Amino acid sequence: MGSSSVARLQALASLFVLLFAAAHLFQASKSDELCNGGYFATLTVWTLVATAYALVAGGPPAVLAAVLAVNALVCALYYGVVNQGAVAGTSFLLHGGCALVLAALVACGALRARGSPAAAAAAALGFLLANALLQCWHEGQVQAPLYPSAGRRFQHPLWRLAVLPLVGAAAAAGLTAAL
Repeated sequence: MGSSSVARLQALASLFVLLFAAAHLFQASKSDELCNGGYFATLTVWTLVATAYALVAGGPPAVLAAVLAVNALVCALYYGVVNQGAVAGTSFLLHGGCALVLAALVACGALRARGSPAAAAAAALGFLLANALLQCWHEGQVQAPLYPSAGRRFQHPLWRLAVLPLVGAAAAAGLTAAL
């Protein structure tokens, strides 16, 4: 693939994610139920924003690897296992599409995700831990679970404060090491 083709692919992929992010966030902001229910504290919103950043900024490689790993983790683990019965196709398109777009751009050399596995693990850990703290804070404010359709074990704060960040860090480190 020539450099002009790669540049066009990156521009189209960035445009797709930016338009999808803008439309998704605009639609969500019009719903009082979503706004009051803490939607803007969820991993869905923050991984979408992080993906848009990674595509537009293009680096650093550790952040790109972390964003790719977190998108894949959220799609595979949360939507595939934890909350499977309550998830629409849009969520799979969101995270699966973002992960595929990033993976395609890494594979063709448009974006670099090769670097330090420790740095990628730290970026994913920090991202997931910060989001978990935001989610726990929001639940404390409204005295209601952020993911009411998820099972009780997945609503436990340690799931978000320990398990997800550690699995995400391992995924980002593994991805970076494999590149």
